Amino acid sequence: MSALRRLSPFQQPTTRVGEVAAAVAAVLILLAAYLAVSSGATSDAALRLSDGSVWLRSSAAGITLHDSGNGAVVTALQTATGEDDFDVVQWNADALIVNSTTSTIARVDGTTWEIADALPLPAGDNIRVFVGPTGAWRTSLGRIAEIDPTDLRAPRPEVPFGDRVHDGVVDAAGNLYLSVENEGEGIQLFRPGATTPEAIDSPTGIADMFQVGGIAAAVNQTDRSIWTANQGVVCDDLGVPADVALHAAGSADLAVAVADTGFIHIWDLANGCPTDTPSSVTAGTFGQPVLADGWGVIPEYSESIIYVLNLEDRSVSANPIPLDVAPGTEFELISENGTVWFNDPDSPSAGLIRQDGSIVPISKYDESNVDASFAVPDVDDSSLDELLIQSLQLKEDNGAAEEPTAEEEAALVEETTTTTSEPDQDEPAAAQGNDESAPDEPDPDDGTTD
Repeated sequence: MSALRRLSPFQQPTTRVGEVAAAVAAVLILLAAYLAVSSGATSDAALRLSDGSVWLRSSAAGITLHDSGNGAVVTALQTATGEDDFDVVQWNADALIVNSTTSTIARVDGTTWEIADALPLPAGDNIRVFVGPTGAWRTSLGRIAEIDPTDLRAPRPEVPFGDRVHDGVVDAAGNLYLSVENEGEGIQLFRPGATTPEAIDSPTGIADMFQVGGIAAAVNQTDRSIWTANQGVVCDDLGVPADVALHAAGSADLAVAVADTGFIHIWDLANGCPTDTPSSVTAGTFGQPVLADGWGVIPEYSESIIYVLNLEDRSVSANPIPLDVAPGTEFELISENGTVWFNDPDSPSAGLIRQDGSIVPISKYDESNVDASFAVPDVDDSSLDELLIQSLQLKEDNGAAEEPTAEEEAALVEETTTTTSEPDQDEPAAAQGNDESAPDEPDPDDGTTD
């Protein structure tokens, strides 16, 4: 293993390399982020994550943690490169980083900011993670598995699954409901411990999934019906033309549906189809509503505006609220423990949205110096052996590939004899990765272990 030493966090393969080496390289980037923050004491802000603080992604480099009181950046971790396609899914205080480019999932501990666990997966697209109140599931390369979100391990064998996943939701009991990108299929149910998916009585066609009171629900994009796991089809047609985009979400007891024509329904699904006259706003390009405790937000992308919902009286704000985002941007809306945030992954712009419609603007990083905003020091190679073994075992279990060749490793890895350049004196200490107070690397021949 002496060939595996240090990897530049931004280094990308210039030739085809073995899948195992690429997976190890991806995990090294995550380990670098761990080292960037593990040397300092946990801040008070990190201990308040249960109150609605949030992890936001930035496609330029990684993720930022924001305080729920004022939106301020608590920490910024480089968990990817600017070329990676990745997402972040929040589980309580932790962040699960799902990187489709490198085929890895990693967990950032929300109180220590450490990369606590990292899981290499077989290469492939459509890697998704769906979390619920009691657990989580992952989909990748025709496989589905329950995972423990506290350590990413699968307590049971993977379930083969050939369809490409469109959307999914985990209910209060930990069951996974999936809609696939196949017009001829209905919703698929995966129960914890089951070895095959369960076909259930639901309309065929692509559906967007959501929850109402912990129960799985779906809006079918083909026949415009609303379905719930406990009642079946509760509304057979919302009256939206087939060529008009339709979006839905749920709260503890209500459903919200919005169409690009500008109509908005807020109603109790127990009553079937909505009976009240819908609210109406200017037509646009809308997205899925995001609901919090007694209120919610609807995004409109063509003008980069939002509408605030009052679920108590089932009303919609009279005037749209503009965001500091370029028109046409499909910004994200995130609801976390009663707070709602907007985020543009492709720019520094984000914000904390208040229930009264006011917005606390956030700049996630310095756009003129992204590298310094997501500082990462050199990487210690002490964990590489174990990570490579895990990756090789995973590939062996799934009938894949040979161990990477020395040439493939060399395309990704630098020898320890590489001369370290002198750090820029203006660069932050964390970015230099040259802390003189850090202990020396142990001599491999001195008989000691970490």
